[in-house]
Order: sequence, then C-alpha cells, then structure tokens
Amino acid sequence: MLSRDNTVKMLREFVELVLDDTTRRQLAQTWAITDADMATPRRFATTVVTHHREQLLQAIAENDRLDTQWKAYQNDGLAGVQALWESERRIRRQTNKTHIAAARSIGAPAPSLDREPAITLPKSTVTTLEAVEAVVHAPIQELPLDTIVVRDVNVRLNIEDDPTFAELVTSIEQHGLLQPVVVTSDGNNSGQWRLLAGERRYRAVKNLGWRTILARIVDVPESAWKIVMLTENVQRQDLAPWEEALGYQQLLDTGLSLRQLAKQLHKSPAYLSGLLKLIRNPLIREAMRDHRLDTRSLALELAPLIDVEGHEKIPNTLEPVLQFIAAKRPTVTQLREYITERLAAPSPLTQEASPPQKPRAARGSFLKKEVARLEEIQKTRITRLSPEELAVLADLYDRTARALRERLEGPPLPTNESPSD
Repeated sequence: MLSRDNTVKMLREFVELVLDDTTRRQLAQTWAITDADMATPRRFATTVVTHHREQLLQAIAENDRLDTQWKAYQNDGLAGVQALWESERRIRRQTNKTHIAAARSIGAPAPSLDREPAITLPKSTVTTLEAVEAVVHAPIQELPLDTIVVRDVNVRLNIEDDPTFAELVTSIEQHGLLQPVVVTSDGNNSGQWRLLAGERRYRAVKNLGWRTILARIVDVPESAWKIVMLTENVQRQDLAPWEEALGYQQLLDTGLSLRQLAKQLHKSPAYLSGLLKLIRNPLIREAMRDHRLDTRSLALELAPLIDVEGHEKIPNTLEPVLQFIAAKRPTVTQLREYITERLAAPSPLTQEASPPQKPRAARGSFLKKEVARLEEIQKTRITRLSPEELAVLADLYDRTARALRERLEGPPLPTNESPSD
C-alpha cells in the first residue's frame, strides 16, 4: 500500500501529466480555482493536491474514466495510462465497426454516438461572448468520422502546407487526441455535422484509420462560425505566439472586451495585453513570424520596451535586442540582464546632458551612496534630461525595482498560461 507521501506525489503527477485540459477547467470551476493557479499544469496540480486532495480523490472515485486512469497510473505510471488509452481506442474502433456494419445491413444511417446534448444557442444571431461561452463550455462527444463534413471554414494559417502535419499524426497515434475538434449541426436533421475547427486533427485521425473522433458540438448560427473558430484556435497548444495574439485581436475586433475574453479563456488580462502589444510593433511581429522570436516568455520580456500602440519607448532599442535573441537563444534571465545592461550603457544623449563630475571620495556604505545619488537626480538633474533620456532612466529603474523585489520576496508566481512551445 502506498504511503501518504507517495500518494500525494503520484496525485500531483497524475493531475499534471494525465488530466486533459477540459477536466482541469471543470475541476477549476467546481472548486473556484483562480486564473493564477491555472497558469501551468504543474501550478494547477500543486494547488489541487494541496487544497482539494480529498475532493480530488472523491471526484476520481465517482468518475469511471478517471478512476480507471488513476488505477492504471498507480500500477504502471504513464506507460500504464498510455496502454489504457490504446486499449480504449481499439475498443472504440471495433465497436464502431460493429455499429456501422449493423446499420448498413438494414439500410440505416451510421449511428450517432452522442453522450450528452450539445450547447444550443437557437437565436438567429448571438453575441461574441455567447459564442465564446458555447465553445468553452461545450460537452465533449464522440462522433463517427463519416458524419462530419469538411468545408473551407478553418482560418488557421498555412494549414495545407504545414510541415508538422506528420508530427501531429505521430503525436495523436502515441498519446491520443488531446484536444477535440469543434462541429455544428448542418441544420437539416440529416445526422451530418459541419466541421468548424480542427481540420488538421480531423485529417490526422482519418489518416490513422480511426472511425470516430472526439468533438465539441455547438449549435450556433452561421454568423457566429468565425467567432467559434477563432475561440477554438486561440486555445490550441501548438499555436505560435504571433498566431495566438492575432487570434485574440480578431476576437476583440468583434466587440469582446479584453476582460471578458480573459475571463472566458482563463487567461490573465496582463498576458493578453502583453501579447497584443507585441504584434503592433513591426520589428517584433516580423521576428515572431520568422521564428526568430518563437517563445512567449522571451517575447513578453520585450513588452516594457514598447508603448500600448507598439512604438518603441526608446528609439533604436529593439533591433539589437532581437539580434541578440536570434544569435544567442538566451534564457529569460539572460535576456533581462542584456536589456538592463543595454539600457544602462551611456548614450550620446546622456553624455551631453550631464557635465563631467569631479571624482568624489567614498561616502560610507554602498546603500548610503546610492540613496544620495538618487535623491540628487530626483531633485536637480531630472530637469536637465530630455524625454528620451527620462524614458531610459524610467525603464532602467523599473527593472532595478523589480529585481530588488524579486530578491526580497522571491520570484513572482506565473500569471499566464503559456501553451507549450
């Protein structure tokens, strides 16, 4: 029998590595877990096991699927869960073959495998917020592939020529379909479904010879299809940062507020605002599209260098920073240090603004000297500086203050869910 410590450790790993995003969101809503604690699977797992362990064990015991997965994980770890998923897929394929063969033998259409009713919005028009909610909260159901009709509705970029398609097929074969597609009824009661989002996943599953696919079924009017597609796309784990930001901007362009969007997608407003600001700057946008800047963590470090419209706060700052990123592939810490050093380096403007100072003898401790220097700048020298020079100092002091707070309080907890790159 497992000890308490081992059980806690395995529960944490189970929540982090095995639970799908939909289950995590459902648990988070049930237990009122904050967006900050949903930032990463590891953060979420720690929160759940620390504060809701008994509730989690009860939820697992009451859900046959989770209970089976938990037992498989206890016995054989991830290998046991993967073997379980493969067994479930084989059973589904065989069951589907039996159902379809039986239906065809009597001339009936292939049976629907729905388990829950779809989220229905019967009005002729719906608001953007309603469409987003329909996708986020739609139940997951299993549908036969031959009942799904694919049309030109998917707006995801470069879908036809994506070189990673083979990788997607391999990933789904090994780990299963981690994110369902999104479909809607074709409207004529024929049992057919219109694919709204997830064409790459649909084609990958079809290439594998599967007969069914997991799908979110939403019943929304055609006027809301684009909103549904955009909502599903920005929740994808394999989106590039600039694609993700572009999707957010397109959703905002439909009339949704930043706070509404953040709440529905379980993202922090600061995370959305930072990404949106980045794509408004041509240099950063081009670097993101060319994959010279392809991680969210590094990209968001550049947000303090530009204003809300995407303009550089300090002229000619971004280009050398982007060159440094492309050449060195730095960590977040290395990039912060480089930016701080670059901003602290004397420029012609600052050299001309302040006349040479006579050397002065040391006046006590480093702390006393720093306090005196900053007080002198605040009282007198600040009036001699141009707006550009003030921007340099302001950004440098912001970074210094952040570093001091981190040293005092420890590094801040992450506030956004950054899909894995």
